[in-house]
Amino acid sequence: MDEATKEIQQNEIAALRAIFMDDFTDVEAKTAWNIKQDTPEFVVRIRPTDDELKEHVWVGLHVRFSKAYPRTAPQLIVESGRGLSDAQINEAQLMIKQQAATMVGGEMVYELSLLLSDFVTQHNSAAQAARPSFYEQMVERQQAGAQA
Repeated sequence: MDEATKEIQQNEIAALRAIFMDDFTDVEAKTAWNIKQDTPEFVVRIRPTDDELKEHVWVGLHVRFSKAYPRTAPQLIVESGRGLSDAQINEAQLMIKQQAATMVGGEMVYELSLLLSDFVTQHNSAAQAARPSFYEQMVERQQAGAQA
């Protein structure tokens, strides 16, 4: 890995750390021979853009830079978190990989995290889970009617 590529990677990681703070976690991957990998690897917890949902819904974006990143796409894995089904996680994974392929040549992790955040906001199940079911609404109306 040349020095310019290494500096680009380090600068992007520093910016992501500053932006995501507690939602940024370094991953110390080791090979089968217990040797530390020399390519950066980290997980960013992606939350929805809606403040009311931030504590109830999230996914992890696991990123591993290649030695040639940003000239090549990083390895990206959308990890299951809270509020999305497995099918939605798979859909998000496909979307992120397709978008990353179009962004090769420049830093992309922040833009991909914004795209994933929008996806999580639109497709989460927490908003539906927070609303009472029709049965619960009926019981509440019956109780309110009985008290009146």
